[in-house]
Amino acid sequence: MQKTYLPFLILVAFSLFSCRPGFDLALLQAPPQQAELLPRLEFQMDAESFQTLYPDPFVEEDDGSGVFQIRPIPNTKLQDVKTIASRTLDQSICVPTGPFYGSALLKVSNASVNNRAQGLLLVSVASAFILNLVGMPIMKSEAILELELEIYDANGERLKSYIGQGFEKQWVGVYYGGGETHRRVHAAAVQEAMQDIQKQIGGDASTLKEVFLKVGTRQ
Repeated sequence: MQKTYLPFLILVAFSLFSCRPGFDLALLQAPPQQAELLPRLEFQMDAESFQTLYPDPFVEEDDGSGVFQIRPIPNTKLQDVKTIASRTLDQSICVPTGPFYGSALLKVSNASVNNRAQGLLLVSVASAFILNLVGMPIMKSEAILELELEIYDANGERLKSYIGQGFEKQWVGVYYGGGETHRRVHAAAVQEAMQDIQKQIGGDASTLKEVFLKVGTRQ
């Protein structure tokens, strides 16, 4: 059994570390502005929900004495959520400058990035992995995301809540790239979820703006 899977593991490693495209920074850019912008809102993230679904990654390293130490590493997926969501709010939903008329609290209720390879694995093994070398993908990477943005006025009263969903999938293989696939599909799902939220807020922009201007800025 181990010999059967060895060529597959070698092929996976080859696809992950060769022929791989870099991360597309365009995925972190804000979408086009909506027709009517809201007054400026302070962007916040709900620590509890994000800590649950985005635990801090870490690696175990040998310090040279045979003792392994745990070292935290940057959580790029969490940082991508913050970058995409804050840019969408600050550049596409609200005016980017001026006093704060309230806040926008981002929560996450579902976030997963998974590899699916069961069906492809059977075909790969049956072809002795030859099909993978001529273009058949090894696996599929999927990201599913659900974000919630709560809007508050300057007095801390919640005005409305918006839920956005994002889904993205990409193939992983020798000619598809793989080193940044997880991050790419996740960022694309975040972008789609925030655009979903932006579209909903755009429909309520006039009503929300009226409330913000009536309540005023923070004291």
